[in-house]
Amino acid sequence: MHTINNEIFILLDSSGFGGIESHVLNLARGLKRAYQPVCIVFYQCHGSHDLAEKARQEGIALVKLDGRLSSLYRLLNQHKPHILHTHGYKSSIIGRVLAKILSIAVVSTHHAGEPGPGRIQFYTYLDRLLFSWAVNIAVSKTVACQLPAKAAVIANFVACPAQLPKKQMVSKSGHIAFVGRLSHEKGPDCFMDLASQLTTLQFSVFGDGPMRETLQRTSTANVHFQGNVSQMQSYWQDIDYLCITSRHEGLPLVALEAMANGVIVIAFSVGGLAHLIQHGKNGYLISPADTNAMAQMLIRLMSCSEQQLQRIRRQARHHIQQRYSTERLLPRVMSVYRYALSKAAI
Repeated sequence: MHTINNEIFILLDSSGFGGIESHVLNLARGLKRAYQPVCIVFYQCHGSHDLAEKARQEGIALVKLDGRLSSLYRLLNQHKPHILHTHGYKSSIIGRVLAKILSIAVVSTHHAGEPGPGRIQFYTYLDRLLFSWAVNIAVSKTVACQLPAKAAVIANFVACPAQLPKKQMVSKSGHIAFVGRLSHEKGPDCFMDLASQLTTLQFSVFGDGPMRETLQRTSTANVHFQGNVSQMQSYWQDIDYLCITSRHEGLPLVALEAMANGVIVIAFSVGGLAHLIQHGKNGYLISPADTNAMAQMLIRLMSCSEQQLQRIRRQARHHIQQRYSTERLLPRVMSVYRYALSKAAI
């Protein structure tokens, strides 16, 4: 893989650690391993940040700005990166405008599968208006179909651990997890409904968000709230099933991470999940919002033999290695970078 001759700046505006931040970290890690100079740029500093801490620990360059256009302009004008890669509505809009002024090649990755309320609708409108000012990537076919013109479809990707963690046979106290933002589009209320139907099983919620207080107040005793965790890697070995109860999705990184770690994923068939999961082979798909069917699937899996469950785990991991690993997909991102450079030179 040939490197780009100068630095790649990855721009985002972030106050927490979720799917976009995980993607950015995986991308920066992959570029660094490929000996490609890379720098993560926060448009605005929101205080301490897990992504910033992880980047520093791994020797990845990082800059935090003050949320002013003039500060980003000065940074880009001084360093003149060959590629500006934007993530998220706000940074993509700002990044494209400044890249246009400074004649910098710009690539935008589109992550969102949900329409979004309020201010997000306005950002979405501007994002679509300035769509042609960038070379665009969508993380799933579902997201690509929502865009105003063609985009390269390159899935989210993860690094696979060297080997699957050893798991004990699933028992009647099987550990079931929700990982994500506690907001309406992610369906944590559906996860609570699932837990209320299966009170002999243990349910854990990893994440935070505007619905947390209500969810905690109404949850059953078998639900445990873990809050935000900076690193899921140390938790996967203790989780038997990941239930994804989202109402809208792109291609959630948490599904890739779980499968790479041998966790069986049971998900509502929304967004890119319908393409990621092969029902009954490497995971399970349930009709959207059908918590009764998801509960029945969990009950059925509890009666499976360890050999049957291990087969699903191995196939899930193999699928991620072959189609969603950093090694497989980073070369495609680099190809988009080279195309953006050639387009900018015209």
